Amino acid sequence: MPLALLLTLSAEASLPRIAMKAMDCRPAALCISGGPGQALSPHVARAMSQLGFEVLESDAIDALLSEHGVSRSERDQLCHSDGCVTQLQDALGAFGIDYLMVSQLSVTEKRAELFLTLRRQGSRSNVAKDFTAADQWETLRLQIPKLTGGVVRTLLPENHVLNRPETGSQNETKPAPETKGEAHGSQEMAALNRPPVDSVRGLTVATDAEHASIKKVCAVKRVFGKAAYTKCVQGKLTELAKTPRPDFAKVSPQERGVIEGSCKVKSVFGPASFYRCVTKKIDALGAVDRPSYGTANAQERAWIDQTCKARKIFGPASFYTCVAGQVTALQADPRPDYTGLTPQEKAWITHDCRHRRMFGPGLFYRCASGHVNRIRRFRKP
Repeated sequence: MPLALLLTLSAEASLPRIAMKAMDCRPAALCISGGPGQALSPHVARAMSQLGFEVLESDAIDALLSEHGVSRSERDQLCHSDGCVTQLQDALGAFGIDYLMVSQLSVTEKRAELFLTLRRQGSRSNVAKDFTAADQWETLRLQIPKLTGGVVRTLLPENHVLNRPETGSQNETKPAPETKGEAHGSQEMAALNRPPVDSVRGLTVATDAEHASIKKVCAVKRVFGKAAYTKCVQGKLTELAKTPRPDFAKVSPQERGVIEGSCKVKSVFGPASFYRCVTKKIDALGAVDRPSYGTANAQERAWIDQTCKARKIFGPASFYTCVAGQVTALQADPRPDYTGLTPQEKAWITHDCRHRRMFGPGLFYRCASGHVNRIRRFRKP
């Protein structure tokens, strides 16, 4: 039975639909009509179709968006321009298409590379990414089925032929002798599970969770070979060994949550970078006083908290500094006295000062008090 037919029969009918963005090329001239990009793109779509997926190529995406009222200029921007993958994902997700395949062809005088990236709606990270290379771009066509299968295999059922573990021959009674290169590779992988010498004498010895985090951060280096991956891991471990874990002893659980949330983006560079960010936020928190809301009532306190909420992304110290400023402004501009004003006049004042509410009660009260004073000054007796 042909391999393509076997792969199709092994797939389930419930596989998700995959949209395929128009291929990006480096240089861009490769993607012109009749160029290498246009020649290779149908083979990627065909490889996914043979695995049982329903594939929407760029022309089908264009028609779908057109049917739902997306203008020509908007469609061109979504389907072809660089940096618009996120917008295209969101647009297709509204139509029930959960996955987007992004392809990029790069050709130089001596080398051609084809990258495939699978992305899921609602996630800015990649589900899978891989590439293949050849001396000439025409040769990439033969490598596309294997490359595509490796990228989309996570969407296939567990019993699919691509997800079955490879088994050796039943006649094998003992493993083949380890070559010099394999022995070196084994030593490199063993090194990943050992903390560097400095960490034993230094501050921080990596835990299992920190090991896992570092390996995840360095996973992208695998495309450059095992040596690059090992070097990345060892570098992160050495960096971690010299970075103390943060001390939350003087921080409340709520403040700790805010600090860890504000430093979350640093975790993509490894635990050491995350710890340095957290320690910096803790030090900044120790340098400011936790604010007192003074005479502010419950409504004004909630108002101040909402005004300063956006500052939490910079840590609790920034939030507390904002709150202290709002309390000072509230003390300088007390609540307006509406005595003697009609309900209609109060409504006018509230409406006219509505845009000041986002800056806190102090600024709103200043605006309202100014209107009250002018009304009393010019009101006819």
